[in-house]
Amino acid sequence: MSKIRVGIVENDFIISETLAALVQKMGHEVAGIAVNEAEGIAMLDIQRPDIALLDINLNKEHGGIEVARHIRSRLNMPFIFVTGNSDKATINMAKETNPDAYLLKPFREQDIETSIEIAMHNFRQRILMSSQERPSIFIKHNGEHQRLFTDEILYVESRHVYVSIALADKEILVRASLGEFYDNLSNRDFIKTHRSFVVNIHHIQRFDGNFVYIGKHKIPISKTYLPALEAIFKGL
Repeated sequence: MSKIRVGIVENDFIISETLAALVQKMGHEVAGIAVNEAEGIAMLDIQRPDIALLDINLNKEHGGIEVARHIRSRLNMPFIFVTGNSDKATINMAKETNPDAYLLKPFREQDIETSIEIAMHNFRQRILMSSQERPSIFIKHNGEHQRLFTDEILYVESRHVYVSIALADKEILVRASLGEFYDNLSNRDFIKTHRSFVVNIHHIQRFDGNFVYIGKHKIPISKTYLPALEAIFKGL
């Protein structure tokens, strides 16, 4: 799993510090720690972590559930409920917010890692199901998860630890590897032409043995990827 930013909303100091230490031990980053509902909402709004760990109750009954409702209505991120022996009514209220996973107290490092993996998977699946009519992905840009319709992408270029996403009217720089980004795209619509480039086949106007042409853009083709490109267009 790639490094992710985790927001923690937990009123018990020992538990929050334990969570933070274990998250960092797993190679992830702690985006912020909050101890109550108001601080939690403010921290998540400002820091925009990739995922949130929420204590269900916090300092008042159902405080974590209110934070979860805020996430569902205002933010686009997965969250995990951290819970101990909550009553049935509280659990039923928590279920209504559709958490991406649960983490039961007391927990071990492996429990946290598993819950995060499950939550991230469920979040991606939910996004996929919600965008079946028109293919899209979510990208992290300017501190927010933004929907990007993949048919608008002309091509993607690797730039060290970033990828540059070329659209008709602008370019968007996202921190990701080209391989990681390519895995999130539909392989039916995109193809690698070079180790540093992925192109949308529906925007290709022509190509020769050296370049793909998309409008004013000229994207290189390496000998390794040329046969696959030729095979696609022979089949159209």
